[in-house]
Amino acid sequence: MSTLVIGDIEAAAPGRRISYLRACMGIAAVSTLALSIAWLLGTRALSETLAAVSDHWLSILLFILASVSLAAGSVQDAAGQGLARSSRQTVRSVIQGSLRILLLLLLRSLMRSSWETILLAWTLPVTPSILIVGRFLGLEPSDKSFHWKEVRGQLLPALKHHVLTLSLVSTTVGFPVIIASVSRPTDVAWFNVSKNIASAVLLLPFVLSISLFTTTVNNPQRLGSDLRRTLFAGLLMSGGLIVGVALFGRLVLSVYGGFYAKEGTASLLVLVCGGPFYLIRDQWVMVERVHGRMVGAAIKVGLCSAFELALIGCLAAEFGIIWGCIGWVGCLSAEMVLFAPPVVRAARWRGAHALAR
Repeated sequence: MSTLVIGDIEAAAPGRRISYLRACMGIAAVSTLALSIAWLLGTRALSETLAAVSDHWLSILLFILASVSLAAGSVQDAAGQGLARSSRQTVRSVIQGSLRILLLLLLRSLMRSSWETILLAWTLPVTPSILIVGRFLGLEPSDKSFHWKEVRGQLLPALKHHVLTLSLVSTTVGFPVIIASVSRPTDVAWFNVSKNIASAVLLLPFVLSISLFTTTVNNPQRLGSDLRRTLFAGLLMSGGLIVGVALFGRLVLSVYGGFYAKEGTASLLVLVCGGPFYLIRDQWVMVERVHGRMVGAAIKVGLCSAFELALIGCLAAEFGIIWGCIGWVGCLSAEMVLFAPPVVRAARWRGAHALAR
């Protein structure tokens, strides 16, 4: 629902926005509730390690509450982006982050540290802003309820956006799983740290892609000019991040220990080198979202992701983790034959031509 809300909430009449947002948050919450229950049942049957989550009713309740809160909160964040209420979102994030740290320290002092205390400290600060979402985002009181027939019309577009998002993040999710299945536990440890740092670093250019969609989904005539700005800024930022990681990557990894710095520096640099290619693909995906071509985009990205994961697995199993990382970056660079030309054409479009295929 999040991507759909970014594009639709600004177009809704002011008196309808709060009811529309609550309906979308409700859809996300109910869907996540069902998926959480299914996940709990599935992991209990398939995995002894993950079955610990469903060993006690309190653990089950906390897991479901955290999942539902995350889903509803992500829709609220999307509404803030779509309405350009970034200052309110920043305040919310700072307050939530501070409360999470304080709650974590408090709960650790009162009881034994466990995944339940971490989950509780994460979940509690999210709830208040969800309950007062309209006032928090400064939305006008609703003048009419949002009927189910109207909500039902949002389900198919939301599903298309969601499938595209899943195809886009499948490599991010599957990469560590494949490495864990073909590598020793000690190697998995330093790789996961390098992968998490690289993901955090590459989040910065990705934010530009989100901003591109936010500003152009209801103003497609701006697509060419905004794409030129975000693409230039993103490539410049990606280049700077590569240089920064080359200079300070070992220093950052040394915080985790000398072993992590020794083994993980090369893989961290290789992963960050994929940033410019990843950025171009993200920009292409946002162009497709603006034009409503989610199904075709999901198929192309899904096929590319499947090839990436297959090559990562083969190279990592045969030659080691670093070659799996090199293979991933090599795949991304080869994919530019598919993604770069449409992005360049879209960046050159002006005015009404931005609506052309």
